Amino acid sequence: IRTITLGMAEAHPLTLVAIKRAATALQDASTQFMAAGYEVQTVRLSTRPIFDDL
Repeated sequence: IRTITLGMAEAHPLTLVAIKRAATALQDASTQFMAAGYEVQTVRLSTRPIFDDL
């Protein structure tokens, strides 16, 4: 697997709680794929455009 991407629709500025929740979800997904025998190269977080919240 090249990358696992998690999209967040929450408004900016993102809270630390939201970022930690996303990081946990990405780590859990990565761990599950690796346990199933897949190599996971990267994980990433995608947020909504910051200018939408200005």
